[in-house]
Amino acid sequence: QEAAQAYEKALAGGREGRSRSPLLSHYDADSTYTVHSTTRWQVAHDVDQIEHLIATRRLPTPFRGVAHALRALAADAATPNPIGWVFLNAVTFPSVAASVGRRLYVEPLRHAWRGAAARQLGLPTQPMLGARVEWREIERRYYQVEAEEGWGLTVIDDLLSPEALADLLAFATHSTLYWETKFGHYTGAYFEEGFSCPAILALADALREALPNVIGDLPLVHGWAYKYGHHDPAAQETSGSTDGVGVHADVAEVNVNIWLAPDEANLDPESGGLIVYTAPPPSEDDPRRRTLGAYTDAMMEEYMAEHGGRAIRIPHRQNRAVIFHSDLFHRTDDVMFRQGYENRRINLTLLFGLAPRRFVDRIHPFAEKAS
Repeated sequence: QEAAQAYEKALAGGREGRSRSPLLSHYDADSTYTVHSTTRWQVAHDVDQIEHLIATRRLPTPFRGVAHALRALAADAATPNPIGWVFLNAVTFPSVAASVGRRLYVEPLRHAWRGAAARQLGLPTQPMLGARVEWREIERRYYQVEAEEGWGLTVIDDLLSPEALADLLAFATHSTLYWETKFGHYTGAYFEEGFSCPAILALADALREALPNVIGDLPLVHGWAYKYGHHDPAAQETSGSTDGVGVHADVAEVNVNIWLAPDEANLDPESGGLIVYTAPPPSEDDPRRRTLGAYTDAMMEEYMAEHGGRAIRIPHRQNRAVIFHSDLFHRTDDVMFRQGYENRRINLTLLFGLAPRRFVDRIHPFAEKAS
């Protein structure tokens, strides 16, 4: 219900209240200037998106003035710095106030999705999940790994039906809901700020039904989409090129990570996805816990060797989902995607459950098969 309310609010306006991060420019509901920084890769994304929306007739041509103002803002930014800050002030802010943190366009869904509202209205609905997935086998493999290794992970190809993939990709590509600039040259859109259309909520319900022993009645506690830049080594900061999400873990029981971008956008088919590290995170009294998010590959190799874990690389594929214990370390694999706005890498993440799975006492539904 909270996610649905946030979606309705996004349809009516823009980002309200304080930012989730001090990185993102924002202003109060009355549009007065308050806090004052964004980054060049966020501006590059916003310019590319606005120009794409104009070219596809989703925004009228006068919005070229908005894109021009954003481009000029980045070009006139103060002395270059390592993370590409663009500082706003009382002079520069009014020129971009129409777009920074504002909802300019939200892509409409093309289908009605199974759920309470559709049932009440008697609407014809589309299936959310792919017809060829063997869900019982997916659960069995997940629990077998969990019983033998102490962690759970499974990969599902063709997760979404063609109609669901088309709706979610269009919503994630075209909707101007990416308001949080992130370290690593990517930008985020969050449930509580409107990235929670009925198709995403129907997907959460469908996954609960399809995976009753892995997800089941676990609450959907958080969700987001991250969008990354294209590969341009010669102009990394100004073009939106990306380093991706660093090593981290998410506080939840089950993490569902879904990739939406087309396969032909990926320049390296053996990369571009996710690396999951199988050793558990540091304990509360381990000083390395305080450096979470700052681990290098060498540090992770040392940590895995110390704890008997390993790195599992899952290459990017469109319509592939990776489902795993959410408190496992993981990071974005190297991202080398083609130039062009519609080639940007997009991942959709859903978090289920309030506590890490290893601390939850669960009955093993496949005990005999996994032993």
